[in-house]
Order: sequence, then C-alpha cells, then structure tokens
Amino acid sequence: REPAQEQPQPEICPYISLPSDWDTYYNTVLSDRRRKNYRREQRRLTEAFGEDWSCQRVTSPADLPAVFEDLVRLHQVKWEAQGKQGAFGTPQLKAFHRAVTERFLERGWLRLYRLIIKGETVAVEYGFAYRGRYYFFIGGWDERFTEYSLGHIMTGFLVREAITEGLSEFDMHRGDQPYKYYWGAQNAYDH
Repeated sequence: REPAQEQPQPEICPYISLPSDWDTYYNTVLSDRRRKNYRREQRRLTEAFGEDWSCQRVTSPADLPAVFEDLVRLHQVKWEAQGKQGAFGTPQLKAFHRAVTERFLERGWLRLYRLIIKGETVAVEYGFAYRGRYYFFIGGWDERFTEYSLGHIMTGFLVREAITEGLSEFDMHRGDQPYKYYWGAQNAYDH
C-alpha cells in the first residue's frame, strides 16, 4: 500500500474588488475607523513635512534605475536585519527583477511608486497592472519614518490610483496580514 500523499494547503490571497470611483470605495468599503486613521496618517505627514512630500509613479525609463535601487535598498534593509534573504538577496534575483521592471515599463504594466519627503525617496512599492487588475508585489520603506505609517499612506495611494485607472481588482499578494483587511480585502485561495 502506498503512503498517502500530503495535499498542498491553499494559500490565502486577499484582494479588493474596486468600485468605479474613489468616493464610493472610501465611503462604503473602508470602515469609519480606517477612514479616520487614513486621514490622521496623511495629516501627521503634512504637519511634519508641510507640502514637501508626494507619491509618484515611475513612467520614464530614465527614472527607473534610481528608483529600482531605492526599492532594493529599502526592502533589503528590513529583511537582512531579520537574517533573511529578501526578494533581492542574490545578484540573480536582483538582475531578474531589474529586467522585469524594464520590460514591464516598456509594455505599460509596471506600477513602481515612490513616496518622496524633502526630495528623498523614503518608500517604494512595486507591482504591476494587467488585464484590469493591479497586482501588489513588494515594497520597502525607510525605518526612520515608521511613525508616519508610510505603508498605509502608500497603500491608500495605490488603491486610489488603481481606481482612477479603471482597474476592477487590487490583488494584495499572498498572506493574511491584518493590514490587508483594513483596506477591505476579501480572501481568495491559490491552489
């Protein structure tokens, strides 16, 4: 008799169904608490830095190399501090993602956003849009700015951008981290 094969467990893959406009999303998908927190996070950033902060999407091939290096640096610091490899932890992984970002930018799929404070990139989020969906992949942010909830600021900006583009779904990547549900994510499963 053959031993029973262990069945792979499905992974949770949260996503947000996006409405056609930001106001509908903001007022019906987000809870009162999440709306209040998001406004407070933005206000705190503005109180600290005035109008000297912004979120920007990379659309020019000339901007890609520097922002990609910022992404690598910001992402790797966190993971290496935990003794882990990170998404760019080998020259091969870094070269692979660099090639992907270049190709996706050429095709209009790349969604590489940076948050800039006083001229310095302090957070970067890397994803792509394809066939009506935004796919979040990975990011990184400067730990000096942890008190300003840069991850939440960026997520809100990305969701708003996806809605503005007319995308129908925002895939938040595998894992059931609590922050994903603050934004109205529901579960799908990857088999």
